Amino acid sequence: GPIRASFGGDLLDAMAQDSTAAPCTGDWVTVRQWPDARTTAEAVLTRRSSIVRADPAPDSKGQVLASNLTHAGIVTGLDQMPSMTKLERMLAVAWQSGAAPVVLLTKADLATDAAEVASDVAAAAPGVEVLTCSSVTGDGLDDLRDLLGPGTTLALLGSSGAGKSSLVNALVGAEVLTTKQIRT
Repeated sequence: GPIRASFGGDLLDAMAQDSTAAPCTGDWVTVRQWPDARTTAEAVLTRRSSIVRADPAPDSKGQVLASNLTHAGIVTGLDQMPSMTKLERMLAVAWQSGAAPVVLLTKADLATDAAEVASDVAAAAPGVEVLTCSSVTGDGLDDLRDLLGPGTTLALLGSSGAGKSSLVNALVGAEVLTTKQIRT
C-alpha cells in the first residue's frame, strides 16, 4: 500500500547528477525502513517507458513526467478542428517514450464529422490507433476499455480543455477529477 518516504542518500546523489533520476508517477522504487521508523526511497528501478518533458536549456536533461506506461493517449477535443502539427509533436513524444501511442478524439458528440476527422488523423499517424469517444454519450468508451486490459497503464497527454479529466471520470464511472466548462 501507500507509504510516505523521504529520499535516501544514494537517490539524492543520483538526482543531483541527473534530474531524470528523480522518481515520478509510475516508477517502482526500492525503500528502506530504518530502526527509528523512518522510510527512505533508495533507488528508482529501471523504467520500461517514460514520458519526458524536454527543457530548452542547454544544460538541462528534462523532467520525467510518467513512467512504465503501456499506452500514451494523445487527447484532442473535437469541439474544434485538431491541429495536425501539434498532434504530430505529441505523437513524437509518445513514440519516444516507449509506450504505444493512441489518439483519443474526445467530444465526439459535438462534431458532425467525427469519423472523417478520425480518418484524416489516422492517415497522418500511420500505425497509431485512433479512437473517437464522448464522455457525455459514452460512445467509444468500450473501445478504449478494450485497449486497457489488465496490467496496462495509460497516460493522457493533451491541452487544457481537451477532455482528459472528463474522459477519466467517464471511464471510472464517478467524478474523481474536477472539470470545468470550456469558455467559447
